[in-house]
Amino acid sequence: MELWVRDQSKTGLYKIDNVYIHEDEDKTIHIWSDGINKYLKYYLGGYNTKERALIVLDEIQYELEKRSLGQPNYTGVYQMPED
Repeated sequence: MELWVRDQSKTGLYKIDNVYIHEDEDKTIHIWSDGINKYLKYYLGGYNTKERALIVLDEIQYELEKRSLGQPNYTGVYQMPED
C-alpha cells in the first residue's frame, strides 16, 4: 500500500513503508519512518504524550485502511498534525 506523509514542519513529503513511535530521554514522543535503506530515517513529527502519538498513528492506519478498501475519498497523502 502506498501512502505519502507530509511532515509536521511541512518541509518534506515522504513515501512511507512503516511508521513507528520513539520516546526520547526527555519524554518527548517522536514519530519516524524508515527510508529506502536502514540508515535513512524520516522525522515526521513530535508530540507531548504517547497517547497523542498513538492517535496520530491510528489516523495513519485509517488512511491506509481507506486505501485498501478502495474508498473514493482516499488521497494517498496524510498531513502530520501539529499537537
